[in-house]
Amino acid sequence: MKLNIGSGAKRYPGYLNVDMDPGSNPDYIVNLEKDTFPFEDNSIDEVLAHHVLEHMGEGFFHCIQELYRICKHGATISVKVPHPRHDTFLIDPTHRRPIYPHTLDMFSKLRNKRDLDAGGCETPIGFIYDVDLIVTRHTYVLDAYWQEQFQNFTEEQCEHAVRSFNNVILEIEMQLLVNKDESLSNR
Repeated sequence: MKLNIGSGAKRYPGYLNVDMDPGSNPDYIVNLEKDTFPFEDNSIDEVLAHHVLEHMGEGFFHCIQELYRICKHGATISVKVPHPRHDTFLIDPTHRRPIYPHTLDMFSKLRNKRDLDAGGCETPIGFIYDVDLIVTRHTYVLDAYWQEQFQNFTEEQCEHAVRSFNNVILEIEMQLLVNKDESLSNR
């Protein structure tokens, strides 16, 4: 089974739509920040979470735990969010949480264990919330203006632009893998 959470009006063939707004006519009306998701444990193969996580407040952690609960081992979660330093993130008053690849990578128990073993200071979120998600891929989508500019830039100039200016990266696309094999978390 495949889900499109926070679907709004966007529809994808083969996906069940989940949204809290009955006006968007979803297959399931669910408040992702509060409700228990109406799916069995380990029943979901794939989730789309496109432009939804950045809208969440404290319920973000509940949503992540529920996604982990309902997803099978090896399920994928496709996440798309606006880059926190782009106007598309900054101007929308419903955007409450910046999301970076490293944000979601903190839900990896293997990463948490390695940081703890090294005496690091990161919050071991994967262990705290008993969730194990692995960021397997992330891609930055450039703003149209910068796509042209980067054609003529060196790698160093591109890096400088990304670190120095707003509105360079429009969107971040991430692929997460759901890990429920404890032996993989304890390497």
